[in-house]
Amino acid sequence: MFISIDDYENAAGVCRITPTRRFKRGGITPSHLAPTPSPKSIAPAYRRRYLLAEAVTTLAPSEVAAGAIEKLFAAATIAPDSMYAGGIEATPTARRLIDWLPDEAMQDRWAQVQSAFFVAVANSKLCVPAVVGNLNELKDLAILQPHVLAHVICNAPRPAMLAMSPAFIIANNEES
Repeated sequence: MFISIDDYENAAGVCRITPTRRFKRGGITPSHLAPTPSPKSIAPAYRRRYLLAEAVTTLAPSEVAAGAIEKLFAAATIAPDSMYAGGIEATPTARRLIDWLPDEAMQDRWAQVQSAFFVAVANSKLCVPAVVGNLNELKDLAILQPHVLAHVICNAPRPAMLAMSPAFIIANNEES
């Protein structure tokens, strides 16, 4: 899931320089450039897009309390390959997000997702040494999957982990 500086500015109710400063301080860089229609030109302009999972960790507690997370989710775009969370190398991003989870309800939802993920992997034919060796990383990466992230952060319906987990493993485990 991706957002722009404008999305962050509108959701958090901050001036334009604030998200840029927070992202720079947090080492957050644009994930990709998305074409954006430009009223002044025939060719689309390209707008920097940032990972929502990284951006939410920079919100101030007062902005979280004011509903900025929900507004960011509403503005976010989902990549067409939403099962791919960045592979094992995206684990530090996932762990920062997990460590950031600001309230007990989010942490409880994450614990439930983790349990369902482990059960799904244990019951699948993909429970092989190459997967088991990366299971902790894959479990953490699951929070970056858009439907899991929406469930954990915004209390959206819980995704069907039994159906999703095997595909998620195939998309994100370099050794499978």
